[in-house]
Amino acid sequence: MKPVMIFVEGKTGAHSTDSAFLRDCIYHWFGKKIDSKNGFFYIGGADELKIRAGFFGIEQLHSEILLIIDADTNPEARKKEIEEFQSANGLKFPYFLFPDNIHGGEVENLLVEIATNKPKMDCYVAYEKCIDRKLDIKDKIFAYVRAVTGSKESAKDQNRGFINEHFDLSHPSLQPLMKFLEPYF
Repeated sequence: MKPVMIFVEGKTGAHSTDSAFLRDCIYHWFGKKIDSKNGFFYIGGADELKIRAGFFGIEQLHSEILLIIDADTNPEARKKEIEEFQSANGLKFPYFLFPDNIHGGEVENLLVEIATNKPKMDCYVAYEKCIDRKLDIKDKIFAYVRAVTGSKESAKDQNRGFINEHFDLSHPSLQPLMKFLEPYF
């Protein structure tokens, strides 16, 4: 069996929420360690797939490729984009769209769902109401982690972990992702 290489959104060589979350889920569910630098390939944003085509082809020779990216606002359009990319480049690989491979959203939507301290998460909602403005969901996760840990450092992407009492990695909303990953781990 080929090693798995997961293509995710994020800056090349950087640690991302996506890779940290997937790393922790894979370890929690399957007992397999996956390195954030060698087990993931960072494609930048989902709109940068086309400029990464060569990397997909090279990696496909040596690895089982999985693509896991945000669905954003239109999952059907994102699926079509991926399938057209595969067809145009002679590639075939399984893909999953956060949050559940069906609905629009991103990894942070899942994190909000599996957060265990709902009162702390709701503080952010109250803050948005107070300022009468919807803020970025990434900021919401940062604020939540900082609130529950009491540490600004632990809230930063490169330090964030999800195997702890602040997130429920056994939450039912993670079942689609777990079922997607299961054949590869």
